[in-house]
Amino acid sequence: MRTAGQKMTNKIKSYLEMGRELISSLLFPARCPVCDEILEPEDVKKGIHPACENKLYPILGAVCMHCGRPIGDDNPFSKEYEYESTKEYCYDCVAKGYDKQSSIRQAKALYLYKGAIKTSMYRFKYSNKREYARFFAKYAVKRYGAWMRRMGIEVIVPVPMYLPKQKKRGYNQAECFANEISKRIAIPTDVNMVRRVMDTAPQKGLGEKQRKNNLKNAFQKGKNVVQYSCAMVVDDIYTTGSTAEAVAQELIKQGTHRVYLMTICIGGDM
Repeated sequence: MRTAGQKMTNKIKSYLEMGRELISSLLFPARCPVCDEILEPEDVKKGIHPACENKLYPILGAVCMHCGRPIGDDNPFSKEYEYESTKEYCYDCVAKGYDKQSSIRQAKALYLYKGAIKTSMYRFKYSNKREYARFFAKYAVKRYGAWMRRMGIEVIVPVPMYLPKQKKRGYNQAECFANEISKRIAIPTDVNMVRRVMDTAPQKGLGEKQRKNNLKNAFQKGKNVVQYSCAMVVDDIYTTGSTAEAVAQELIKQGTHRVYLMTICIGGDM
């Protein structure tokens, strides 16, 4: 039960956060995460231009029980990537054996990696558009907030970047996304549980065996001393799933019993 002092502290934190957001909005006007143009006042609350929102492909309908990719008639990638599916799992997860064994219990994604979102993700990742995280996190909590609470998520763990690379870029986009989710659902973000100790090659274009070897020993235990039973890993894009799987494996080694995954986008095996 919260004390009067704790309630007052939370109120002060809330007011400070509101003040920071107000100052930030004055110095850096909100921009649409799709077209990157300044939002009209009536669009600021939603965080996106209505016309641009229509250019996104939110995940709807039947999805794979493991990765969250649309399956069956709801899979728009079926022709492009020639995916087939079972009744519960996509072909890709069946081929990797994730339908039988995985360190990730279940994953959720917000959008298909298709159309306008590709440019948005590129800017978010490489052009210092960290503010996009606010829109994506707001939508994530709207869509999956109840699911997060139902799963009993205790901590949010962003997929870590190799530290020299993060210093060069100036930020980790997965961490930005994680922090914004945390603000909206009061689940702490912990960036110290797992660290990336190797600058691995991009997973894209590698075969399954090469991907596993590429990520072998890439992640290690961080400085965290808090023990969590249930964690949610977050990342920007789900492609092969190998990176998130490697992070989840490290968390389980540390004693985390259940690991889930949340990504902004999911696509084919690109």
